[in-house]
Amino acid sequence: MKRAAAEPEILPLLSARWSPRAFADVDLSLDDLAPLFEAARWAPSANNQQPWVFVAASRSEDPEGFERLANCLLPGNRRWAPRAPVLMLAAARTLRPDGKPIGTALYDLGLAVGMMSVQATAEGLWLHQMAGFDAGVATGTLGLPEDVQPVAMIAIGPIGDAAELPEDLRGREISARERQPRAAFIHRGRFGG
Repeated sequence: MKRAAAEPEILPLLSARWSPRAFADVDLSLDDLAPLFEAARWAPSANNQQPWVFVAASRSEDPEGFERLANCLLPGNRRWAPRAPVLMLAAARTLRPDGKPIGTALYDLGLAVGMMSVQATAEGLWLHQMAGFDAGVATGTLGLPEDVQPVAMIAIGPIGDAAELPEDLRGREISARERQPRAAFIHRGRFGG
């Protein structure tokens, strides 16, 4: 497991969270993920809109649904992500029932997935979130309504052996985690301050 070299120290669950590409070849049901979905359910959202939408499939429980999700991935992610026991699309409902836009839908979805990722870490599971997917294919293949915006694909499962990854991905799997310094994103009083 790769821990964040956080300074100052942060909660152990947060420093343990990372995004592996190597997943163990195990059976994992959506029922096994109930605590993750429950964590997402209790995420904060503007006006309690709760706009998050998840379309998930377990490779062992629903091979056809799993393949539909895998077919949404771009080639680079198709090389490794379908080895995970579960694939999931994270999407956001962008309109309220009255037709007005939910301006914070993407923010709220991010909070829900963030809560889900921390719960996953507590459960000994890992999420790898991916932007490398075809949103149009996802919309059509998964039958998403017009007001549901696909945002990310997520591979879920226990960590596997990095040696089973394609050679060019192995080094990335075991290299130290890197982040930009806090000064790069904290602005005091105004942008650039």
